[in-house]
Amino acid sequence: PSIAVETTVTPGNATGNYTITRTFVATDASGNSSAPQAQTITVQDTEAPSLTIPADYTAQCDEQLVYANATATDNCDNAPGIVVTSATTHGVGTGNFTIVRTFVATDDAGNSSSATQTITVQDTEAPSLTIPADYTAQCDAQLV
Repeated sequence: PSIAVETTVTPGNATGNYTITRTFVATDASGNSSAPQAQTITVQDTEAPSLTIPADYTAQCDEQLVYANATATDNCDNAPGIVVTSATTHGVGTGNFTIVRTFVATDDAGNSSSATQTITVQDTEAPSLTIPADYTAQCDAQLV
């Protein structure tokens, strides 16, 4: 017998989600056909995006902080979205604090992955002190 196959693809609710229905009919040399039999293949994106974030780093309090971007790739979605939030925790003394940046990448199917970057800001430099020059004065002079 010969086997005829008809394939129908039905889009799903997100990129990477769809259903394939294959209908098979067997026909013998006498023209007798079997009842159609259907096979359903459900394809779903269940894998979270791969997220690459900037490295943790430490900076002096007077340095310009670099807020680098993250990137994400996904097996089904060409452009997963990335949301960034940050929280600052103040340390002891002015100029000492920590910034924790949380990156969350989400694909069209709702799968997500997250990672954090920590930026530590600290003041480790002593202040610069400039004093007036030494001088000699008479005992009855006004001291400055």
